[in-house]
Amino acid sequence: MSREIRNEVRRVERRIDKLEERVVRLEERTSKIEEQMGRVEGQVGQLVRTFQIYNSTLLKVLSSKGVLTETEAEALSSHLLYVPPAKSKYFTEEVRQRLIEILKGVKEGRYTVAEVKELRRISDLIEKEGWENNRRDLLDYNLKLQMLIAILEGRLIARGGGEWRPEWDLDDW
Repeated sequence: MSREIRNEVRRVERRIDKLEERVVRLEERTSKIEEQMGRVEGQVGQLVRTFQIYNSTLLKVLSSKGVLTETEAEALSSHLLYVPPAKSKYFTEEVRQRLIEILKGVKEGRYTVAEVKELRRISDLIEKEGWENNRRDLLDYNLKLQMLIAILEGRLIARGGGEWRPEWDLDDW
């Protein structure tokens, strides 16, 4: 091999070595960014959950104090009767029909503690379905359903004289 070719090969090898070093540094940076994104996702998730808890608590208090009444619960339940279609293993057609049945009762001012707890269970199924199947329609619907649940829980407190009753399982609320 001629001297010129050997020099060119060395030059190319040095460039390749530098490129490899850059790739290693980029991989390290990417790994750090991925770690940071994971932490940010966790923090955003916690922030969302905190907002949901605050919203739910506020609605419960307002409805237990009579600021939000049966009229608001009935109006929201009427709106929620337009239930998105059921498409999978969590939010089945059977669950959807039970939801509609309960909402019709709420619209007429008839609901029990057990039915409100059942709404909470259905809400969990809708949320799971929404996240697992990327169904924005269900996630949006579920936020409204959670608002109704909070209002109904507050109305149940108001019906009970403003106090919790022992038969209500607080862990479910």
